[in-house]
Amino acid sequence: MKKAQLGFSMIEILVASLVVGLVLTAISSALIASTHNLAQARYEAAASKEAKKAMEVFVREKVLLGWTRFADAADTAATYCLNTLPLTSADFRVMSEGTCLTETYEVAGEAFRREVGVQVVSGDEIKVTVTVSWQDGARDREAVLEQNFTNY
Repeated sequence: MKKAQLGFSMIEILVASLVVGLVLTAISSALIASTHNLAQARYEAAASKEAKKAMEVFVREKVLLGWTRFADAADTAATYCLNTLPLTSADFRVMSEGTCLTETYEVAGEAFRREVGVQVVSGDEIKVTVTVSWQDGARDREAVLEQNFTNY
């Protein structure tokens, strides 16, 4: 009579351990990628919101100032660093030109830069481009919002 086999062989234990290790590695990789994608989606949503805030300032000023004074406040082609938004029409009219080289501001735990490009297309049209950018590790990311303002 044969003796009954008790327990698992060493090979069966090694194979089972290998399978469990591979499954856990795949699950952890998926969780890391999911967490990164969720963070990027959150940063992109925050950047889009910040771009809309800047565009709303230009919409507000076109309404408050009227077309002539709004167009006079816009240079032919200028870039402004608007990490801090102008609160009044007086602040809007004296915005200083320049890019955000190193200046940032924080939203949702991330450092952002907000630049606004203004281009006078014609006497009756001004194009405003808001770019909010941030760093994703070594990669630059940005959200861009454009709007054409017309004299109508």
